[in-house]
Amino acid sequence: MLCFWLSVQKGLIDQQKLDTFKLPIYAPQADELKQIIEDNGCFTIEVFENIIHAKGEYPLDPEFLTVSFKVTVGGSVASLFGQDGMEKTFELVKEKTQEMLPQIAKAKPGMQYLIVLRRNCFHDLFRSLKRDLNNVIAMMCVCVCMCCIVCYFK
Repeated sequence: MLCFWLSVQKGLIDQQKLDTFKLPIYAPQADELKQIIEDNGCFTIEVFENIIHAKGEYPLDPEFLTVSFKVTVGGSVASLFGQDGMEKTFELVKEKTQEMLPQIAKAKPGMQYLIVLRRNCFHDLFRSLKRDLNNVIAMMCVCVCMCCIVCYFK
């Protein structure tokens, strides 16, 4: 958020827009992510592996880190602050990343996974059948009610 604040100070983005900017990011642990996928029921996990980079968790290159961050949140930033505001803010991110490389190098490694999912066709089928069954039951209730009304007035 430091770079966003600096962008306001430099007049690149509007303070009122920054005040409304929310960036809800949550990085679940591997077990929690697996549980979310399993609870959803639409997919079966075929592969769930940690991605281990040959030279550590990720390259400590300001350009790489800035582009990674931009890919993650750039769309949200551009939609609120405009494309130009987003580009200039990420230039500041790159500068600050360069300054903070020693601190970043000491940080806990991130979490990156290779996840291969297989879609469960039956889950969709059962959901569709349940929806259709609910519609049939609703129609039957309407028919029964109509019959009752007709019989009552005969």
